[in-house]
This record gives sequence, structure tokens and C-alpha cells, in this order.
Amino acid sequence: NSIRSLTIDDLDNFPKPQAGNFCNQQDQEEGNLESEAALLDKYGGGKSTHETPNILQDALVQLEEELDKITENREAFDLAQITCPEYAQSTNFRLMFLRSTDFDAKAAAEKQIKYWSRKVELFGLDKAFRRISLRDFEDEDEIALSKGGVQALPEKDDAGRAIILSVRDLWDNRRSHRNSMMFLIWYMMHFVLESDVAVQQNGIVIIVVNTMPSYQISGYDDKINRMLWRDLQHVIPIKVKATHAHFGTNVFMKLIKRTMTLALNKTARSRY
Repeated sequence: NSIRSLTIDDLDNFPKPQAGNFCNQQDQEEGNLESEAALLDKYGGGKSTHETPNILQDALVQLEEELDKITENREAFDLAQITCPEYAQSTNFRLMFLRSTDFDAKAAAEKQIKYWSRKVELFGLDKAFRRISLRDFEDEDEIALSKGGVQALPEKDDAGRAIILSVRDLWDNRRSHRNSMMFLIWYMMHFVLESDVAVQQNGIVIIVVNTMPSYQISGYDDKINRMLWRDLQHVIPIKVKATHAHFGTNVFMKLIKRTMTLALNKTARSRY
């Protein structure tokens, strides 16, 4: 059944990030001396870079310089500049990559090169060089979308971050449908990015829910997890600020959770 009507109020049983006071009562009683700024960073709630017209303009110039320095694996990137310059060269598009790397121009350039290569690999040449649209979904992709396994909740958390709910019980875990799930995830990420600049600045929080009983685990596809985290961390211009996972009492899924953390970088692991 679809769960598209879910809102934040329906998630009371799952851990939710808060923007204000990250110290729990026990920490306070024990006299935890960790600064609020450090806690904000640890839990992904720190403030984004202060943006001014001059800062944005200087960053875009630096990004252009870093892109010019890259000489390898840029075939898809170069083709995008020719095929869809109004999109690939637009200020709004390039700022997404700068914001996703906290205005590290070198990292943003490298991510943009990887983005176009991965997009061609995933969508093919006929669909890669335009905005991701529902019109591009095949029938099986629409089935994955309709199940509600991945959705953006209508409200943000207190830190202004978009909340992405992933209900693994509702994923299409057939190995033959990996691309359908990746299409859905790419579409969802671009939807929240392009709908609200604040999400580009503040990032997203992912809530993963999996109550799948052990006898259904045979259909679990771990490869798609690796594909997903690779794209979220190194390809798609989005900041994953924190991940909260709820696996119920399923021991096997808790072991998978531990394995999943190995695919995360150091910062992401501290916020998982």
C-alpha cells in the first residue's frame, strides 16, 4: 500500500533530528562540555556558508578555473556543455555543486565531472542531457515510484533540512529493477534540490525504516545500497547531513546496517 500521506507527525516512533538543543538530558546531567557548535556539526545541523553576491561570483569563477584543470574522464561533461548549455552552464545548476561541497571549488568541479558521467551511464545519451522528469519514467519505473518506498516529506526539520523517508519494505528489490530504484532516487533528490534553494544550502536528512521479517531477506539487494551511497556522497549535488535508521528487531538487518556504515565517509559515519 502507498504511504504517500505520511507526515512528520506519523514518525513519532522514529528518531527525528532537531536543530536547537542537541544535548540530551543525560549529557547535560553529566556536564558534557562539548560546544554547541561542535554538536551542530556532529549531527549535521551546522549553518551553511553565508552567501553574498560577491561570494557567489568569486566561487563560480573558481569553479570554472577548476573545471578547466580537469583533463581526464570529462567526455560526458563536455558533451553536456554542447548539448544543453542553458542547463549545464547555468548559474543555478553550478551553484548546486558549490553548495553541496560547502564552496570547495575543486571538490565541486570533480563532483560535476562525475555527475555527467554517471548520469549518462544511468539514463543513456537520449535522456541524460536534460532535467530529470517524470516523462522519462518507463512503466516499471512508475511502479517503483507508486510504491512509496522513497519519498520527500512535505515538511522540513527544525534546521531547514528536507526529510527523505526510505521505507525499504516497499522498495522493489528485484536485481533486474536496480535502475528503476536509482531513477527514482535521482528524481527525488533533484526534485528537492531544484524546488528549494534552502535545501541546497542546508542539505537533507534521510530516515531509513526497515521492518522486513527475516524470511523476506533473501530478496535484499545490497549492491543498490552501495550504488546509492556512492551517488549521494560523490555524484549528486546534495548534502546528506544525517541518516537515521530504524530496523526494528531484525538482527540480520542490523548487521546490514553495520556493513552500510563502511560505505560512508568519516563525517557521514559520525551522523549515522
